[in-house]
Amino acid sequence: MRTLIVLSVILISSLTANTSSRAEDLSGETLRSLLAKGLTLTLGGPGEGYTGVVRLTADGKGIGAALLDSGKMLDISGTWEIEGDTFCRKWKFDGYKRQCETWRQIGANKVEVLVDGKKVGVNTLCRAAE
Repeated sequence: MRTLIVLSVILISSLTANTSSRAEDLSGETLRSLLAKGLTLTLGGPGEGYTGVVRLTADGKGIGAALLDSGKMLDISGTWEIEGDTFCRKWKFDGYKRQCETWRQIGANKVEVLVDGKKVGVNTLCRAAE
Protein backbone atom coordinates (compact mmCIF):
# COMPACT_ATOMS: atom_id res chain seq x y z
CA MET A 1 0.00 0.00 0.00
CA ARG A 2 2.83 2.39 0.89
CA THR A 3 4.46 1.69 -2.49
CA LEU A 4 1.18 2.51 -4.27
CA ILE A 5 0.90 5.84 -2.42
CA VAL A 6 4.52 6.75 -3.22
CA LEU A 7 4.02 5.85 -6.90
CA SER A 8 0.81 7.93 -7.01
CA VAL A 9 2.61 10.95 -5.55
CA ILE A 10 5.45 10.57 -8.07
CA LEU A 11 2.98 10.25 -10.96
CA ILE A 12 0.98 13.30 -9.87
CA SER A 13 4.19 15.31 -9.42
CA SER A 14 5.48 14.39 -12.86
CA LEU A 15 2.14 15.23 -14.51
CA THR A 16 2.08 18.61 -12.78
CA ALA A 17 5.67 19.31 -13.79
CA ASN A 18 4.99 18.29 -17.40
CA THR A 19 1.86 20.44 -17.58
CA SER A 20 3.58 23.56 -16.29
CA SER A 21 6.61 23.08 -18.51
CA ARG A 22 4.36 22.71 -21.58
CA ALA A 23 2.32 25.81 -20.81
CA GLU A 24 3.80 28.62 -22.84
CA ASP A 25 2.46 31.74 -24.50
CA LEU A 26 2.10 31.49 -28.25
CA SER A 27 4.23 33.97 -30.17
CA GLY A 28 2.88 36.26 -32.86
CA GLU A 29 4.70 34.12 -35.42
CA THR A 30 2.97 30.98 -34.14
CA LEU A 31 -0.44 32.70 -34.07
CA ARG A 32 0.01 33.95 -37.66
CA SER A 33 1.00 30.44 -38.77
CA LEU A 34 -2.00 28.87 -37.02
CA LEU A 35 -4.42 31.35 -38.55
CA ALA A 36 -2.88 31.66 -42.02
CA LYS A 37 -5.58 29.48 -43.60
CA GLY A 38 -8.27 30.21 -41.04
CA LEU A 39 -9.18 28.17 -38.00
CA THR A 40 -12.26 26.89 -36.22
CA LEU A 41 -12.21 27.14 -32.42
CA THR A 42 -14.35 25.36 -29.88
CA LEU A 43 -14.86 27.80 -27.02
CA GLY A 44 -15.13 27.04 -23.32
CA GLY A 45 -16.48 23.73 -22.14
CA PRO A 46 -17.33 22.06 -18.83
CA GLY A 47 -16.52 24.30 -15.87
CA GLU A 48 -15.76 27.36 -18.03
CA GLY A 49 -19.21 28.98 -17.87
CA TYR A 50 -19.83 28.87 -21.62
CA THR A 51 -19.58 26.76 -24.76
CA GLY A 52 -19.43 27.79 -28.39
CA VAL A 53 -17.74 27.75 -31.74
CA VAL A 54 -16.15 30.50 -33.81
CA ARG A 55 -14.79 30.27 -37.33
CA LEU A 56 -11.82 32.57 -37.96
CA THR A 57 -11.12 33.22 -41.62
CA ALA A 58 -7.69 33.99 -43.04
CA ASP A 59 -8.84 37.50 -44.03
CA GLY A 60 -9.40 38.55 -40.41
CA LYS A 61 -13.11 37.88 -39.95
CA GLY A 62 -14.83 35.76 -37.34
CA ILE A 63 -18.32 34.34 -37.06
CA GLY A 64 -19.82 32.14 -34.39
CA ALA A 65 -21.78 32.02 -31.17
CA ALA A 66 -21.39 31.04 -27.56
CA LEU A 67 -23.97 29.99 -25.00
CA LEU A 68 -23.39 31.04 -21.40
CA ASP A 69 -24.38 28.65 -18.61
CA SER A 70 -27.02 31.29 -17.71
CA GLY A 71 -28.72 30.65 -21.06
CA LYS A 72 -27.65 33.92 -22.70
CA MET A 73 -26.44 33.60 -26.30
CA LEU A 74 -23.46 35.69 -27.46
CA ASP A 75 -23.03 36.71 -31.12
CA ILE A 76 -19.36 36.24 -31.92
CA SER A 77 -19.02 38.04 -35.21
CA GLY A 78 -16.52 40.70 -36.12
CA THR A 79 -12.85 41.03 -36.94
CA TRP A 80 -9.50 39.87 -35.59
CA GLU A 81 -5.80 40.54 -36.12
CA ILE A 82 -2.47 39.58 -34.61
CA GLU A 83 -0.63 42.40 -32.87
CA GLY A 84 2.74 41.56 -31.41
CA ASP A 85 2.21 38.27 -29.55
CA THR A 86 -1.52 38.77 -29.02
CA PHE A 87 -4.77 37.85 -30.76
CA CYS A 88 -6.80 41.06 -30.94
CA ARG A 89 -10.51 40.90 -31.69
CA LYS A 90 -13.63 43.05 -31.98
CA TRP A 91 -16.78 40.95 -31.45
CA LYS A 92 -20.40 42.08 -31.70
CA PHE A 93 -21.40 40.76 -28.24
CA ASP A 94 -19.23 43.34 -26.49
CA GLY A 95 -19.96 46.30 -28.77
CA TYR A 96 -16.98 45.65 -31.04
CA LYS A 97 -14.64 46.81 -28.27
CA ARG A 98 -11.05 45.85 -29.10
CA GLN A 99 -9.78 43.08 -26.80
CA CYS A 100 -6.27 41.64 -27.08
CA GLU A 101 -5.63 38.16 -25.72
CA THR A 102 -2.57 36.08 -24.98
CA TRP A 103 -3.03 32.44 -25.89
CA ARG A 104 -1.15 30.07 -23.59
CA GLN A 105 -0.78 26.51 -24.81
CA ILE A 106 -2.02 24.05 -22.17
CA GLY A 107 -2.41 20.96 -24.34
CA ALA A 108 -1.82 19.63 -27.84
CA ASN A 109 -4.74 21.61 -29.31
CA LYS A 110 -5.85 23.70 -26.35
CA VAL A 111 -5.03 27.22 -25.23
CA GLU A 112 -5.87 29.19 -22.13
CA VAL A 113 -6.99 32.71 -23.03
CA LEU A 114 -5.48 35.49 -20.91
CA VAL A 115 -6.27 39.20 -20.78
CA ASP A 116 -3.88 41.31 -18.73
CA GLY A 117 -2.44 38.09 -17.30
CA LYS A 118 -5.81 36.77 -16.06
CA LYS A 119 -7.53 33.70 -17.46
CA VAL A 120 -10.78 34.57 -19.25
CA GLY A 121 -11.39 31.33 -21.10
CA VAL A 122 -10.22 28.27 -23.00
CA ASN A 123 -10.13 27.59 -26.73
CA THR A 124 -9.70 24.25 -28.47
CA LEU A 125 -8.11 24.54 -31.90
CA CYS A 126 -10.19 22.27 -34.12
CA ARG A 127 -9.29 22.65 -37.77
CA ALA A 128 -8.59 25.12 -40.53
CA ALA A 129 -11.64 27.13 -41.53
CA GLU A 130 -13.01 26.34 -44.96
